[in-house]
Amino acid sequence: MKKGVVLICICICVSMILASCSTIFTQLDSNTMIEKEADIEKYNSYIEFLNFQNGWFDAVVETYFSTFGIEEELTIKADFKGFTLDPVEGQTIYGIHHGFHTEKPLQYLKAKPDYGEADDIMPILCDKFEAFLTFYFRDVNEYYKNKEYEKDNFEKGRQFHKKMITDYSELIDVANNFLMAFSSKMLENEAAELPYLKANGYDIHYYALSLLLNAKKISNMFENLEREGKTFLEADLVQYKELFDAFNDDVEAFKLIYKDEARLKQEDYGQINIAFLNQFATTAEMMQTSATDALNMIKAGTTEIDNELTGKVTTGGVNNPISRFNARSDMLISQYNQSID
Repeated sequence: MKKGVVLICICICVSMILASCSTIFTQLDSNTMIEKEADIEKYNSYIEFLNFQNGWFDAVVETYFSTFGIEEELTIKADFKGFTLDPVEGQTIYGIHHGFHTEKPLQYLKAKPDYGEADDIMPILCDKFEAFLTFYFRDVNEYYKNKEYEKDNFEKGRQFHKKMITDYSELIDVANNFLMAFSSKMLENEAAELPYLKANGYDIHYYALSLLLNAKKISNMFENLEREGKTFLEADLVQYKELFDAFNDDVEAFKLIYKDEARLKQEDYGQINIAFLNQFATTAEMMQTSATDALNMIKAGTTEIDNELTGKVTTGGVNNPISRFNARSDMLISQYNQSID
């Protein structure tokens, strides 16, 4: 049930960057400015919906699965004492959230600019979300809140549980399809800040953001392969090498400047930020290791290689370098949010 973790981090990061992008648009002519503002409103509506779904919503859903299990058959723990999502009497989570989070994305759906496949998937995602919201936060919650399970010995609860498993899996599949379709727009919006940062001397921020974006491009490349039923070993070596070089160049540039006291002062980083900058650099270096492992494996056409960086033989599976790269990318995004943006 952890599918949404990467999405959470990505969406939170995008929202923070988007807020600071407004400084760039003040340099544009009025017509372009209007177009950009419309773009931001639509973009924000999509991001805010994804943030809610992959943040609070998934956390509350996980509360259910941690109580009743993730297998198809319902698990009732020996110490079960009831279950409810409504801590305040008279207020229901369903009543608070029903229709609220899908209103804006659907409102902006046909607005310019056209987001292509992402626009096609958004209404499907909203429908799946609202259907699940109704079922879980109203039907399932009311069943347990009213202790109906005491009357039917969890008979309806077992039926509900199977539907929870199926419906949530379908919702996550659509959400992941949407994210893949929307990822190019997310990268485009994030990258819009780079020229501004470079032109105004924010080099630490520039290289941190640039390496983060190149890391996402690497992750997206391998996610697309997985969607096609391929392994990372089937990646286009030339394409991957280009992304690999760009990521490594940014990491090395960042490492050269992020400890410069004059530059830190110029970019207004304090002692708390510096601690996270150190963590950010360390995580980026670990990602370089994983990216290099992947490069060597793609060249060799096998996961059975001598790993020059760690002296160990990597065999894929839990040691798959792309899995390690993505896990460290999650850490990198969190450290970016805490120290740089």
